[in-house]
Amino acid sequence: MAQVIPPFEDIAKFRQPATPGELHLLHWLEAQLDAGTQVFFQPCINGDRPDIVLMHRERGLLIVEVKDWDLVQYCVDADNRWSLRHGAHPYALRSPAAQAFHYKQTFFKLHVNGLLERAAKDKRFYGLIHVLVYLHGPNRDAVEHFYAPARGVLRQQLADNALAFREKRIPHVEFERRLEALNRKRNRLDRDMKMTVTADQLCWKMRFPDRVPSELFTDDIHAEFLRLLMPPFHYAHQGREIAYTPRQAALGQSLPGHAKIRGLAGSGKTTVLARRAVSAHARHGGDVLLLTFNLTLRMYVHDRISEVRSDFSWSRFQILHYHGFITGVLGNAGVDVLPPLRESPDVWYEREYYSNIGLFREIFASQEADQPKAKGRHRYRTILVDEIQDYRPAWVQILQEFFLEEGGELVLFGDERQNIYNRPVDEERKVRLPDGYGRWLTLNKSFRYRADSHILALASNFQREFLAQRYDWEADAAYQPALSLVGVNAFQGFVDGDHATLAAQVIRLAQQERIHPNDLTVIASQKEELREIDYQVRKGPRHREHTLTTFASRELMELVEVLREAQVWGISAHRELDQERLRDFPGGLEAARGLQRALEPVSRMFKSLQHALETVHAVEKQKKYAFNLNSGVMKLSTTHSFKGFESPTVVLLVGARDSAELVYTGLTRARENIVVYVHAESPFHCFFAKRLEPLERLLQAAETGG
Repeated sequence: MAQVIPPFEDIAKFRQPATPGELHLLHWLEAQLDAGTQVFFQPCINGDRPDIVLMHRERGLLIVEVKDWDLVQYCVDADNRWSLRHGAHPYALRSPAAQAFHYKQTFFKLHVNGLLERAAKDKRFYGLIHVLVYLHGPNRDAVEHFYAPARGVLRQQLADNALAFREKRIPHVEFERRLEALNRKRNRLDRDMKMTVTADQLCWKMRFPDRVPSELFTDDIHAEFLRLLMPPFHYAHQGREIAYTPRQAALGQSLPGHAKIRGLAGSGKTTVLARRAVSAHARHGGDVLLLTFNLTLRMYVHDRISEVRSDFSWSRFQILHYHGFITGVLGNAGVDVLPPLRESPDVWYEREYYSNIGLFREIFASQEADQPKAKGRHRYRTILVDEIQDYRPAWVQILQEFFLEEGGELVLFGDERQNIYNRPVDEERKVRLPDGYGRWLTLNKSFRYRADSHILALASNFQREFLAQRYDWEADAAYQPALSLVGVNAFQGFVDGDHATLAAQVIRLAQQERIHPNDLTVIASQKEELREIDYQVRKGPRHREHTLTTFASRELMELVEVLREAQVWGISAHRELDQERLRDFPGGLEAARGLQRALEPVSRMFKSLQHALETVHAVEKQKKYAFNLNSGVMKLSTTHSFKGFESPTVVLLVGARDSAELVYTGLTRARENIVVYVHAESPFHCFFAKRLEPLERLLQAAETGG
């Protein structure tokens, strides 16, 4: 017998009961599959909730999307687009097969660290995860009847295309183009029909494919899948004693209703948030949603919760960034997130999805015919939002209206001085929020620094000089003027492109001051700068340091540039070079041949430039998602991605056009040592030059023993 997780007695207690189809399939799987198979029902994987996931150590994973749908209420067209027959206009929704593939893609692109990069190098990795759809109710004939109209349309279009070519109404090139597109559509329909299993087909279609090679399903990948699918229980003894101040203890106590909490950098906002999350679960026993803006903060919030001394199941806590949460909700609800049309992707997605209150009112309408979309909706008794200064007011309204239980707890945490996205502020010079959250509750004492910390003094002076015009200047309650420059407090000017010198100086400083790589973080507003520094740190002539980053490596971007340049010049990996077109190629024909040789291995990894760019985006997203502050190595991160974290030593690059909010946010990430590299054209150059010791003098003094 297979092992069903959680057991059936726990499934019976779910707030959203299992459907008849889900229960039928679970019982069948338990009885029919061997003891080596684990059957996970609705595991919550960072916001995604696949219906059933099967895992076998020798056969990989199988994701099963279950639908108790009457196919009479649905239709599918020749483009494989599903619609719900609802009222005068059909309602478009994601097909069950597309939903299953969505979960597979997010395992690679988001959930399992390193899996996407391995799959880019070896396509066999995609075979670790398989997908099926189980339709409970229809039989095999009903499924074939459902797909028949769309397949008939394609057959007619294929015949029309052939006739048009025979009658010479279209040229051969156009005939081939149409034929390829129509065959692709037909193959997708056939694929989805074949991967659909009905109750009368369970015995021969509901199974794993052949065994996967052991070198693919390695122990570390298996352990990562297991960690995601079966979250552990947290026991009180696993936490640590935290000396909360009376103010922190009071704000960390869960209460129903709305509240907003602001605090200085280092005042313990995330610690209070974590304590309040555990307190909320203990109070009502339900799920708690914790949202950030910053994708990298997920693991940091997780670590702060793990420090709380209490017994709780990790499955009760969902820790996500807002955009990931909403994307997951839309996916679970069967809503296709379409690509932008002729405008900025950020503007498009924001308007059409993330801030679109009307969209949520439509997809979560409470009509009976909309039941297929109910899976995307889950109301929480407690929602805690970190980094509220980065949120748009519409996002808070969406959370409150569609995802909070009536009478539930919604608490917002933030610091308006870290408003690096230039969100609007209200007449009190605080973060603008919807009405109903009362007055701001304040944490005004920083615990990141000693009272006489020079970094605290530096941040306080910077805030007063550059931020007081827009926000209230607020000194730390325990602040004292710095008595001495304790630790490393250094300044260095820099010019564009001198990354090798900067990297070498950072390594020298770390060696000189005996700073462990884990305690050193380099942050800047521009990842292009960081990418070059990272490369020099890893490949320097006198040092080869391991690093952890939140961005794609220079090596990966160089592959993209090969594809980009080849596309500009019309160079293919396997076609003869067009010498006439390449007359003006830099370096001549021999250089073009070199580009073609470089293109050959790259074209095996990526189907196109667009595919390569999508891979870069997915790799960077995964790097942020799996960012670990205690990885044991030097870290390089954008200021945006490091917001909310802290590091004993921070090397901060201040660019020529960085805002005061960006600089303040980067400055307050340092706990003990700060080294600030400032561009000569930055308006903050003089501020740091007057207050910090020249880095070159510090390094020279060590060399001479001074």
